[in-house]
Amino acid sequence: MNKKNIFAFLLMALPALLLTSCLKDQEDTFSEPASIRMSNYLKNTENLLTGNSNGWVLNYFPDRNQSYGGYSYTLKFTGDDVEVRTEVAESPEQTFVSKYRLVADDGPVLTFDTYNDALHFFSTPSSGAYEAMDGDFEFIILSATDEEIVLKGKRSGNIMYMTPLTMSSEEYQTKLASFKTDLVFDTAAGVIEGQNDTLHIYSSLRWIDIQTPDSTIEAPFCYDIDGISLYEDVNIGGQLVRQFKYDENDGSLIAVENPSVSFQGLLIPSIVTSIVGKDLFVSNEAKAYTYVFNLANQFSYTSDASWLTASVDGRTLTLNVTANTTGAPRVGHIMVETDGKQESITVTQMDITDLAGTYTYGSKTVEVVYNGDQTFTLTGLASVGPVKATFNPQTYSMDIAPQYVGMYASTYYIWICPCDGSTFTWSTGEIFAGNNSIVDGKLVISFVNASYPTFWEMAFNSSTASGDSYVATLRQWEGNLVLTKK
Repeated sequence: MNKKNIFAFLLMALPALLLTSCLKDQEDTFSEPASIRMSNYLKNTENLLTGNSNGWVLNYFPDRNQSYGGYSYTLKFTGDDVEVRTEVAESPEQTFVSKYRLVADDGPVLTFDTYNDALHFFSTPSSGAYEAMDGDFEFIILSATDEEIVLKGKRSGNIMYMTPLTMSSEEYQTKLASFKTDLVFDTAAGVIEGQNDTLHIYSSLRWIDIQTPDSTIEAPFCYDIDGISLYEDVNIGGQLVRQFKYDENDGSLIAVENPSVSFQGLLIPSIVTSIVGKDLFVSNEAKAYTYVFNLANQFSYTSDASWLTASVDGRTLTLNVTANTTGAPRVGHIMVETDGKQESITVTQMDITDLAGTYTYGSKTVEVVYNGDQTFTLTGLASVGPVKATFNPQTYSMDIAPQYVGMYASTYYIWICPCDGSTFTWSTGEIFAGNNSIVDGKLVISFVNASYPTFWEMAFNSSTASGDSYVATLRQWEGNLVLTKK
């Protein structure tokens, strides 16, 4: 055997020699078989999971590229059941209960293998997404202590963290929802290691980017009840950071790992107008209108009308109006200002009867009559009969629901139905909410529905609208429903 062949033989033999050595070391190190050690580890993890009466918080990141950002879950383990709450649900009170198991499979694994609407939300396929959102419901347990459990998604490979709750899961989810509202700004600035950096928060995407003089750092994040947690450490000015806590007193985000890394929220007046509205319509009675939001006291408020005043106390902005006894609508303005930037809120004080009158909609003239019972009748809008609208005291405007409006050719029952051009509905829950504004001195009411742009008139052969009784489309309305008062 020549030297080359001997060297090749040694290279092939080396892994086997090393494996034998490792196994021998393991036998010397551990007095118990691997199966017993695994069983003990899983039992210890179960004790950790069930030992916290409040449960655990899981910052969950679906998709192997974390494309959807992170979402907060709270998990309460009891016996072999898990009770789940999540910000994905409709409310903090909503719970989802299913089974969980701790098994040995490629290491210790926490699996939620019985269906749970919350835990399987990101992993359930649909006709439009056969791979769902690349979410996990099985997790390799990388480490487990009473302070933190580190998991790795079996499908995505994402690293996720569970930390013990110090309050009830419902309270946590309620505070989480409140914090997301409190974080009113989407841009913040910081000076880190002598360089000017800018932080942008894309709340709907659950991503941030940090622009430095040299580069842009992008990272997915998950909301906490008092800040945000990034998916992994990022290097900002030579400092590795992952978690930021929010200081609600001055609107800054401060890195937990190194407080010298901090960003101050940049405030603009549109923060206030997005909460109050740029056009506010109120009744003729004397009344105080309050708006509670973080950093309300960081803005100044000035009125141009004696009957309209603004005051702020901490997080509470109060707009006060005196009774309107003039017999006509009146208009005042609140100027919102911070850091040299201004924006105006127009306040119109009027009576419910002031919504009545003559309006235009496209080429049509629409007469609106107040019926005296918090309802209105609109004629000239539908081709076969009047449309009913109801008064909404929250917006001080009118709302219109799908409804029967009259007969066509004494044969067909005509309904106005929300339609997007390809699908329509007769569900009376699909309300078009009126939103008032003043444009060029005229009252404009824009009717908005989250799913449909406008109404169409649909013919049915029965007084009960249904898929079986639908016959045809009678008339398409002229685009979005916007009424302008003459």
